Amino acid sequence: MRNLVIAVETWRSIAGLIRVEPALLPFLHTSYEPLALPPLPTLVYVPSGSLFPEDLFGEPAAPLIIVAPEATVNPRKPWCPIKDVLKSYSLDAFSMEVGL
Repeated sequence: MRNLVIAVETWRSIAGLIRVEPALLPFLHTSYEPLALPPLPTLVYVPSGSLFPEDLFGEPAAPLIIVAPEATVNPRKPWCPIKDVLKSYSLDAFSMEVGL
């Protein structure tokens, strides 16, 4: 992942845990704005209790991974979990899918 969309507070809490070469650090963004992001693989972290960004429903310019709690609701249909609208995996299934 080259783009990381994550809240500043969350980044501060995990930054010390990440051990990578400086050249491999992702570009950090505090919100998902497709036109402002470089067209590179992107990971968007949607923390518990946050609103799911409407822009994530469009066709991404680059590979996109969204990490969100299972109970995250669809802002367009609040009665419907987002996992029923977008292709989703549990963390264990995703790890197997990408070979982690």
